[in-house]
Amino acid sequence: AWKKSVHGKKGNNCALCHGGNETINDARLAKLAKYGFIGKPGNKNISTFCGREDCHGTALSQFKKSPHYISVMKTGEPSCISCHGAHNVQRSSINIISDKTCSSCHPVEYSREIIASIFTIEKNLEELERDIDFLAAKQVAVDRARADLAKTRSLFHQLVHVFSREEIQFNKKLLEMEIASLGEELTNKKNTVRRMDLVFIFTLTFSIITTLSVGSYTLWMLSRRKKSG
Repeated sequence: AWKKSVHGKKGNNCALCHGGNETINDARLAKLAKYGFIGKPGNKNISTFCGREDCHGTALSQFKKSPHYISVMKTGEPSCISCHGAHNVQRSSINIISDKTCSSCHPVEYSREIIASIFTIEKNLEELERDIDFLAAKQVAVDRARADLAKTRSLFHQLVHVFSREEIQFNKKLLEMEIASLGEELTNKKNTVRRMDLVFIFTLTFSIITTLSVGSYTLWMLSRRKKSG
């Protein structure tokens, strides 16, 4: 499970989360307190376990604003692993959220409404990223657009971790405005690039036709001179 996780794929080993001395080939000695061994945290401690300063502190600060965090402190659910998994940890994406997961606590219609909003925003962000990659391939300056997209994604991740209906409705409007603004800017740049591509194609075609015409005329004139000579 760990090998398939985002941690495993990045080469992060067990000690990164659980502590201990990975260089000692003795289970008892490797897990001494002086080596910071944590072991398996309790359900109520998983959020702070994942949200340590060197790990996911920003996500934890956002999650603490969520009604889910209050629930975690009372019951231990839903914590980070409820969505991201325990050992098979998955990165933040729409693929780890489903109405089945949410509707175990919330009404199905409410869950589907929230998830539909998240899916729509994620799809729009992916389209913007593709547009930026297209423009970058055309040698268009996109550094500011990438920075704006990163800020928008950060706001989106905050929306997801806070998971308050009021916060989602408020941030969704902000996200839609940011996405629309960035989308308009990228569309204008794409249209400019496409016009330039058309001009280039027309110029290249005209040059080829002109070159062939001149070449053909020159050959024709040379052949006439040979015949007359």
